[in-house]
Amino acid sequence: GLGDVYKRQVYGMGPGGIHRVEHVLRHARDDPKRELHSVFDGSEQEILARLDQAYQLIQSQSGRVQTEPDGKLPFRVCYTVDMQQRIGYLGGQLGRRQNYPSRNRIALILDNHKFVVTAYPER
Repeated sequence: GLGDVYKRQVYGMGPGGIHRVEHVLRHARDDPKRELHSVFDGSEQEILARLDQAYQLIQSQSGRVQTEPDGKLPFRVCYTVDMQQRIGYLGGQLGRRQNYPSRNRIALILDNHKFVVTAYPER
């Protein structure tokens, strides 16, 4: 599928032996125990395909991308990508209090411009 090559190239192991894809897919369902938790719409394949699209927008230096350096790690950057359509919602306890507002921007955190740290609908 669309995400396969990308997954091999840019999703590696994170701290504690947790694969980066698992970090991302924690945002595939709500976690009502957390105060703040954003949730992607769609299946795991759809989520990874959407991240491929966000990544392509970053690579093409689209005007829909905002860039923010990490501040602590010089090689880490947080990109916020406007997907111009609903991609998820704000969940957790805060989301419940706000009636689960929808989100159309993806926060995609990359090391060295290509290695995924994590991604989630913008909080």
